[in-house]
Amino acid sequence: MKQNRLLFGLGFLVVLLGLAALMVRNRANDDAAPTVDASATRALPDVDKTRIDSLEIRRPNEAPIQLAKRGENWHVVAPVDAVADMATVNTALERLDEMEAVRVAASRAENYERLEVDAAHAVRVIAKSGSTQLADLWIGASSGNNTMVRVEGQTSVLAVDGALRFAFNKELKEWRDRAITDFNADSVTAVVFQNEHGRFEFAKQAGTWVPQAGTPAIERFASNKVQQIVQSLARLRATDFGAAEAGMEQIGVTAPTAASITLTMSDDAGVSQIVLRRGAAHGDDNNEFYLVKEGSTVVYVVSSYAGNRMAPDVAALQDPPDSGVAAAPPAEGPPGMPGMPPGMPPGMGMPGAGGPGGPGAGSIPPEVMEQLRRQMQQQQGAPH
Repeated sequence: MKQNRLLFGLGFLVVLLGLAALMVRNRANDDAAPTVDASATRALPDVDKTRIDSLEIRRPNEAPIQLAKRGENWHVVAPVDAVADMATVNTALERLDEMEAVRVAASRAENYERLEVDAAHAVRVIAKSGSTQLADLWIGASSGNNTMVRVEGQTSVLAVDGALRFAFNKELKEWRDRAITDFNADSVTAVVFQNEHGRFEFAKQAGTWVPQAGTPAIERFASNKVQQIVQSLARLRATDFGAAEAGMEQIGVTAPTAASITLTMSDDAGVSQIVLRRGAAHGDDNNEFYLVKEGSTVVYVVSSYAGNRMAPDVAALQDPPDSGVAAAPPAEGPPGMPGMPPGMPPGMGMPGAGGPGGPGAGSIPPEVMEQLRRQMQQQQGAPH
C-alpha cells in the first residue's frame, strides 16, 4: 500500500513538473518577437527609395495620380501638371523603403475582398526607376500593427509591418504643393488693401503701421490690426484648387467685389512684392474663396477666414469703442469707504459690475446715489 502511494506521488510530481515547464516555454514564446516568415520576406520586393523616380497611385473609381521626379523636385504629372508637396512624397517613399513582411496572411484569392486587397478596395501603388518597375502593390486593410499587401502577380497576401495605406490613400489635392506664400512678416514694409470697402494703404515706420495719403480716416486706428493681417498671410495655404482652365472672370477675380492685397517686402535679397487677388466664394456653403497669386497660373481655394482677412473694412482696422460708463464723482461717505451713502452698514457695497462691494461700486449715477441716500436717511429717521 505504501509503495503504491509512493509511486502515485512520484507520478503526480512528474505531471506538475511537466506543466510548469510548458508554462515557462509558452511565456517565453509570448515575450519573444514575432517570427518572420521567410517566404513572406522573399515575396516582398526590396525597394530603395533613392532609385524611385516615378509613382502611380490608383484609388478605386478615381483617375490615376501620377508623380515624377524632375531634377531634385517632384511634380504631379497627371491628371494635372503641378508642383508636388515634398513632405507627402517623401513620406510615401520612406514607407516603400521601410517595408518588411512578417508573415503570409492569406494564400487564396477568396480572402482578397475581406483583406481589402482586391480592385474594389485596395490602393494600387506602382513605383519605377526609369522604365524599370520596382514595385507593384495592392495595399489593403490594417490589422493590428500590420497592413495587408498583395504583390501584383502573386496569390498570397502579406502582412507588412506598420501603417502603410495612409501614405498613399490621398486625394489629388493632398499630393499638390498647397503653399501660396512663405515670407517673414517682419520684412513687410508696406501693404495696400483694395476691396469693396475702399482702398487702405499703410507703411511701416519705426515698427508701427501708419495710414498713408488717400486712406479713409480711421477713428481709433490700431496698428496691431494691420500687423495681424500681414502675419496671417505670411504662411498662407490652400484648402483646395480650382480648375486649371478657369478664367479670371469665371472665378470672380475681376468682379467689383474682388479684393486684392499688395505686400512690399525689403530684406537682404532686396525689395520685392507679392500681389494676391481674392475672387468669388467657393463651395456648397460659400465658405471658401478663389485666390490667385500674380505671376502664377494656379487657381487656389482658401478658407473663409483667410479670404475675409484679405478684405478688411474700417472696423477691422480699429480698436473697439469704449463700452464703459464714465465714473461719477464719489459721494460723501464714511472715511475710507468712498461712494457709499452715510449710514450704509460697512461691508455693503453698491450695485455694480462686480457685484456687492466689487468693481463698479463707484460708478453709480448721481440721481441713483441721491435716491439711495434719502432712503437711508428715512430708515434712520434723519431729516431731509
